[in-house]
Amino acid sequence: MMKKIGVLVSFAVLVCMYCARSSAQTRPVITSFHGNGELIWTNSPSTNAFAIQWASSMNGEWHEDWSRLRTIVSTSAQNTAYVPMFYRVVQGFANFTLEGPWIISILSETNHHYIVFDGTGVCTEWGAFNTYGPPGMYTCSSTGDVVLVLFEKDNPDGLSLTGRFSTGDEIVFEPPMDDILLTRVNDPALCQGSWTGTLYETSGPLYPVSFDVTKTGWIENFTGFPSRVRGRMFGSASGNLSCFFRTGADPEMDPYNQVQITGTISNDIVNATYTVDDSEGTGGAAIFYRQ
Repeated sequence: MMKKIGVLVSFAVLVCMYCARSSAQTRPVITSFHGNGELIWTNSPSTNAFAIQWASSMNGEWHEDWSRLRTIVSTSAQNTAYVPMFYRVVQGFANFTLEGPWIISILSETNHHYIVFDGTGVCTEWGAFNTYGPPGMYTCSSTGDVVLVLFEKDNPDGLSLTGRFSTGDEIVFEPPMDDILLTRVNDPALCQGSWTGTLYETSGPLYPVSFDVTKTGWIENFTGFPSRVRGRMFGSASGNLSCFFRTGADPEMDPYNQVQITGTISNDIVNATYTVDDSEGTGGAAIFYRQ
């Protein structure tokens, strides 16, 4: 693993700054740390990842999250906690760089699926038919190289993709998977709100639906299909949309037990196509309006 290079600052005072021009070209350099909490640094222009680490002392253990301060359980009348006093900027990608929801797109088919990474190397969700739980795993090297393996029940050996960060929010993959693009969902709440609309099955019935989407993309209060509907809906900054949900329908009797929706979101309108869980390719058009 590439050694992470850090620059230390105290809570209110900059304690170390690299002055040599050659150093500024190879490592992040903290240039200011204002009293309002604004930390500024410079680095060589390229696609890279950074993390702000904190410690309670110069020689203390460095942390990248607040987990040790988030939950403190004690029966004592007096307690001690080690709080942030020093900060440093570390450069380099890692598994946690991918944490959160992304949209994986097949560009030639305009087909979008959402996928959620836990930050430790596990894909916790994949908006696709008949996946395993968890549906995949991944690794991200310090230089931004990504290996992603996804598992479906008809392909238990997994679909393997190798790629790299092309920008901070996009990952491109090597041939023969170069038609696939992974895009970060920067705003999981983009689809938040109350929606109504219709699934128009090709040469078939219409399915009026309504549902709510939470700020983390979860679908709630769904009407139009059997109860216990569970899934998510995400949109990207470019307007791509991915929605997938499971219903309470009997999978042996009703292909609408799983529904995948892919399309675009613009303001308060979703225009998409959908498919369901069968081998016939049943599906059609979907239009939703945010109330």
